[in-house]
Amino acid sequence: MIKKLIVLLLVIGAFCVNVSGKDVNPDKLKMPKIFSDNMVLQRGIPLPVWGWGKPGEYVTAKFKGQEKSVKVGRDGKWMLHFKPLSVSAKGETLTVAAGKNIKEFNNILVGDVWLCTGQSNMSVTFNQVLKETLGIKNSQIRLRGFDRKWRICTERNVRYFSRVGYYFGAELQNTLKIPIGLICISRGGSSIETWMPPESLTEPPSFVDASGSRLIDTMKDFQKFHDNYKKLSDNEKENVFLKFADGYPYFKGVFLKNGKLAPENYGKILRRMTITMPAFQYNSLMKPIVPFGIKGAIWYQGETNWAFKDNKYALKQKALIEGWRKLWNEGDFPFYIVQIAPTSGGTVRSSIWLQQYMAVNATKNSGIITIVDIGFPCASDNVHPVNKWDVGKRLALLALTKTYKMKNIIFSGPRYKSIKTVGNKMVVSFDHTGSGLCTKNNDAPAKFEIAGADGNFVKAKASIDGNTVIVEAPSVKNPLYVRYAWSGKIKDPNLLLYNKEGLPAFPFNTKEPFFQNK
Repeated sequence: MIKKLIVLLLVIGAFCVNVSGKDVNPDKLKMPKIFSDNMVLQRGIPLPVWGWGKPGEYVTAKFKGQEKSVKVGRDGKWMLHFKPLSVSAKGETLTVAAGKNIKEFNNILVGDVWLCTGQSNMSVTFNQVLKETLGIKNSQIRLRGFDRKWRICTERNVRYFSRVGYYFGAELQNTLKIPIGLICISRGGSSIETWMPPESLTEPPSFVDASGSRLIDTMKDFQKFHDNYKKLSDNEKENVFLKFADGYPYFKGVFLKNGKLAPENYGKILRRMTITMPAFQYNSLMKPIVPFGIKGAIWYQGETNWAFKDNKYALKQKALIEGWRKLWNEGDFPFYIVQIAPTSGGTVRSSIWLQQYMAVNATKNSGIITIVDIGFPCASDNVHPVNKWDVGKRLALLALTKTYKMKNIIFSGPRYKSIKTVGNKMVVSFDHTGSGLCTKNNDAPAKFEIAGADGNFVKAKASIDGNTVIVEAPSVKNPLYVRYAWSGKIKDPNLLLYNKEGLPAFPFNTKEPFFQNK
């Protein structure tokens, strides 16, 4: 009887260990959660598959007629590579085995995988606009969203996925007719610094935070604070919170009242720190999927750094892109950026736009779209433009042209090319004019300004002449500079400049050295 009781207790104990989430066999075969049923694997590259296991044991993976084996290292890690795969629209099975441990992943497609990342405008799902999901069903599109599970694209599954990401992927799949995998990793309110890998924080020039501390040191200090948060006293927590708020006047107005921080705000400010502190979101969300094979990335972020008045954004964006590419080890994969929209009231954000231009100009195989015309209307929170389909479509047009080398696509709105002075007028020439320049209501384009040598801009009269715009103002006899959609507010998108394909002109300012060097 006693022996039976001991056996029973051992069985119950083993069961309890399992349900508590502890691993009864630390040497068993493990793989990252990015690998699951319904995923898309990246075609055309040596494809990495990796995980953990018992040191010295061999791991064997089989997929589409290929079989690869590798020995688990002393550190318990292993990685193998399949030879480049061709497109497969039929569900296949990936088998990974080590000894008696076997993992099977079913209904896998092979195509192109795109990473969709940034802050809230990338995060925005269909959940508040369910009518847009009606009829969506495409088994050749697979989605990995906030629940970190690969799902087949259906009306139900897409409602919790990034709208920008879906519209981008749907346009690609409809045009290319290949499987498309979309991985959305984004966080509302996040800064660019939080997505930078630690290796990028030390790139010269060494980046510093608002208090002057090196970002790499700030990263280490916050990680230690976060790890020990529950053990700290309220006084210790408040000292850290106040130092954080002191470096960002924007947060002072949000969390502090009469210079004091109420304990009920501790949770809110801690969350805010997790989405702005250097490398925190990278380490938490991005690092676990590296180096899962991808085709490229789309990026919609910048509102937070605009609020911070960040004049180093271009350098950080370049460091982030190059850092991700180095860690993925796939070469200079495409990286396409959304130029953030004007504010809900139409106020332009030219300071961050210039930084975004500079980042793209300094980084190989990158590109940018403008959405200067679709910041209106915004959702009820006055932060997120409602129109996300044009954002996704414009990103797709950029990718189809630059990545997939498709011809005869008008993928960009008019871009500033050059100016020449004719008397008291300035003639502005553009690239990417498509079938011609226009406004949506056929009136004269608005938001053009000119300035003389004093640099004081005044409102200008603008008229379209073929593929150029002629700009003049009676008070400026000797014009030297011209700018477009660079200051004030945009009140009527119909009066902005477009090409006849419906793509808006990019804002510019020839007084800025960036445009003078073109």
